[in-house]
Amino acid sequence: MLRPYLVLLGIVFFCACSKPDNPTPTPPSPPINDSVPVKPPPSIDTAHWKMINTGINTVLLDIWFTDSLHGVLTGADSMLYRSVDGGQTWKPSINSKSDLQCLYFLNAKQGYAAGINNFAYTLDGGQTWTVKAISGTLIDTIRSAPYSFPWPNLQFVSGSNGYLTTGKGLYKTTDTGTTWTIVNTQPVHAMYFTSANTGYVYYPYNSCSKTIDGSQTWQPPVTLLAQPGADPAGVGLNPALNLLQFTDDLHGWYLDGFVVAGTTDGGQTWNTLHQFQSQGYADIQMLSNQLGYLCGKTIMKTTDGGTNWLTDLDLGGGYAGIHFMLDANHGWACGASGMVFKYGIQK
Repeated sequence: MLRPYLVLLGIVFFCACSKPDNPTPTPPSPPINDSVPVKPPPSIDTAHWKMINTGINTVLLDIWFTDSLHGVLTGADSMLYRSVDGGQTWKPSINSKSDLQCLYFLNAKQGYAAGINNFAYTLDGGQTWTVKAISGTLIDTIRSAPYSFPWPNLQFVSGSNGYLTTGKGLYKTTDTGTTWTIVNTQPVHAMYFTSANTGYVYYPYNSCSKTIDGSQTWQPPVTLLAQPGADPAGVGLNPALNLLQFTDDLHGWYLDGFVVAGTTDGGQTWNTLHQFQSQGYADIQMLSNQLGYLCGKTIMKTTDGGTNWLTDLDLGGGYAGIHFMLDANHGWACGASGMVFKYGIQK
């Protein structure tokens, strides 16, 4: 693995929070332009993948679709963009640069975004956003330099209750981002909640802890890997490349860039499922206990719970730092050069 590629992997993209399905909640109470040269187009399997040039001249940081037509993405130009045609075209959905980087939607209408200095929420599927400044103790823990890590890691468990990681702790809001209270003072690099009460956090550099009471208390840490994963250029130490993902209270996955580990007993024990040697990956999403995807210089697919991975899309020198699979038939990935890659039966 060449260091320039790994530096790009570690600097440009953050791990977006995994994206679970949640029951419809109670409604909530009332970064920097960095254009990159266009790379040669990747090799596309036209039966399933289509490359879309969005016309947005910046690195794309996160993407989320609430159905097959309506989606939102964030860019390194500190803007939010919205599509109503399945990702074919994108228009700004916010009037000014607000430093919003990561996304989380609770349902088709309620969505959230967080960045170094600001938090925002929408009640209409991303058409309009209410932006709030992040202040006080929380802002002191989020690094302010462009592309420094860790990026915020965001998830909401109800309309007004959500969590945000900063790399120096886990913070909780109960008023839709107006105030944030620290609920874990460890250097949390990743988190995932399967319900309002049950959640998991990752501590560097090899352990996971669980709460069953909505972050009031945390169980003793459990070792994730018998040995740390392959780390040929130090990328595994990058907080943005540590990811947790669960499909239910028992089945979970951990990605450190190069190694995928899994649990089938709610995080009590973890086993290494697969170790990559030639490249690292920046995002993991499991649609079921068997079907899942990874993205990086290639998009990889598993149909056996993460033990074996096959190339679904080779980006041919490009890079996708984040992807979102709505279901087995609809998906999107984004990354450098303002490109979005759309998955489905192409016509």
